[in-house]
Amino acid sequence: MYADGDAAWVANIGPLVEPITRDEYLADEKKYPGSLFAHNLQTKCTQNLRADAAQTATGVLGRVKDVLVDRGITVGDILLEMHRPR
Repeated sequence: MYADGDAAWVANIGPLVEPITRDEYLADEKKYPGSLFAHNLQTKCTQNLRADAAQTATGVLGRVKDVLVDRGITVGDILLEMHRPR
């Protein structure tokens, strides 16, 4: 796909709280994830979909379950298990 011009390689991207330029970052004018350049925390932001709360955000399915329970919907436990090849 790349060779055919149907795909592009994009490097050094990650989750943001809001669009920000280099100058806005240096001037601390906008919100951005804590430890913006730490790979482990940027991974956590991506996994929990909360770039503004990487340290405290819970998982996506847990938050969905909480909303459903708050609306009176009975929901069983949610379990996703990933098996990685060894």
